Amino acid sequence: MKYWLLKSEPDAWSWNNQVKEGASMWDGVRNYQARNNLKEMKKNDLCFFYHSVTERSIVGIVKVVKEFYPDPTDKTGRFVVVDVKATRKLKNPVSLDQIKENSRLQDIALVKQSRLSVMPITKSEWKEILKISKKEALLKASENKVRLGGYSNFSFRELACEVGIKSASVHYHFATKADLGAELAHQYTNSFLAALGEPSELKASGKNPIDVYNQLMDELVGFNKDLLDKDRLIVRTKIDTASEDVDERWSSFPEEFIDISSVSNQGLNTLKDKLVSFLSAS
Repeated sequence: MKYWLLKSEPDAWSWNNQVKEGASMWDGVRNYQARNNLKEMKKNDLCFFYHSVTERSIVGIVKVVKEFYPDPTDKTGRFVVVDVKATRKLKNPVSLDQIKENSRLQDIALVKQSRLSVMPITKSEWKEILKISKKEALLKASENKVRLGGYSNFSFRELACEVGIKSASVHYHFATKADLGAELAHQYTNSFLAALGEPSELKASGKNPIDVYNQLMDELVGFNKDLLDKDRLIVRTKIDTASEDVDERWSSFPEEFIDISSVSNQGLNTLKDKLVSFLSAS
């Protein structure tokens, strides 16, 4: 068996179209290398179904059910089609960015030959992409459980049942629950910072600190509203005061804050004392 990747523009032919249609021909290929790849396909070969253009993600798996024959939409007679049928949707889509960030996928044709619409995938690449999909599905399910009941309120077995895999597979991705928690924290921190935006962009847009603070609080409520009951410490740096109307903007800020400077060490002792106080209280 060989493995492949088929690209489709979701507005023209989406994964949902493929599932609804059942077995259907993969037509419209007008590139000779892509045509040759279609000719190489054998019955029961598996293909990733990739949404191109705006989504740029692998969303499902199709199986070749009929080997190549002339493309009825091609008047020249030079190109061919195969028939494929949807077998299953990925547990979580795998984006092009995720693939590019993975060192094990650095030579994948999707990156090296990005304009090709039909391409071969190695067995190791196939397994790695499925691994990414399962891991992301586990992280999403874990985040939902943390939001609903807290970190201690679920087990690996419950997680495996929700995602639809064996408990041993969870341990394959995360050796311990602490490893899962660390990955969740890392992922949420990245999402949190991305939602907040770059400080320079915030400054250029004229966004005031109260708007940013409210945005952060909305993120916390979305994750777990109980976090609002925790102690909070607001730290202000020079970039937060680098505008002419700073006094007016900060005068109505709803929380106490500490001014710090890494150059003059202003406020650092106060910050350390506050942190020690918080940790001692917990």
